[in-house]
Amino acid sequence: MSEGGWRADSADIEAIVAGTHSDPFAVLGLHQVGPVWVARAFIPHAERVEAFALDGAPLGALERRDEAGFFEGKVAASRRVPIRYRAGNAGGEWDVSDPFSFGPVLG
Repeated sequence: MSEGGWRADSADIEAIVAGTHSDPFAVLGLHQVGPVWVARAFIPHAERVEAFALDGAPLGALERRDEAGFFEGKVAASRRVPIRYRAGNAGGEWDVSDPFSFGPVLG
């Protein structure tokens, strides 16, 4: 982690974008970093991303850290919850459920 401790390291971002990260669950999804909750997502073709709880409550907008579609940002979560993202670009908007909200299912 870098920049105040909550931002993903640039090497982790590069590995996620390249599809070579050995542990994407350690980077993507919802993470508590000290008192701060951070959401990270890789959504190719998105220019903007907002995070929401499954009940529709807004959690916050994410910043695009890589043009390929890596986003992250502090969110208004108080515990680990499944989240979904609303992504958008000039062509429209779409919703994405965060698969990293559910944790690894295979050992």
